[in-house]
Amino acid sequence: MIESTLGFDLFVRLLGLVFAFQFATTAHQLIPLVGARGAEPLHRLLAAYRRDFGVVRGVLKFPTLFWLSPSDAMIRTLPWIGTACGLAICFGAAGAWNPLLLFACFVFHRVSIHVLHVRIVHQVRRRVFFFFFFFFFVIIC
Repeated sequence: MIESTLGFDLFVRLLGLVFAFQFATTAHQLIPLVGARGAEPLHRLLAAYRRDFGVVRGVLKFPTLFWLSPSDAMIRTLPWIGTACGLAICFGAAGAWNPLLLFACFVFHRVSIHVLHVRIVHQVRRRVFFFFFFFFFVIIC
């Protein structure tokens, strides 16, 4: 039987590995998608939120660290910091600081990767839904 602390430690390390993979794979996608010359530039989105809701309500509606700077350097940096935190959790390098790093990974996910979800995923979901609906309809009929 696995001791409960060993099971929890294994779970936290695997969660750190998931965060590391997720950040590392997303890091290369952010610039072409939401960079200054990307498909959906992030600075335009933030300007629209600022224009429509004001700064305070805009930050509350769209919480992201990119309000500090929507530059390409910031877009490149945040996912790699998240990857480093995830790997530190996975290898147990932080020791007693693992809960803090786990919280940092969660925050970096919410404030950096969430940008992709807001701008891209809704469009992709709609296209995938219509593709599968059409594919299912053609196969059945």
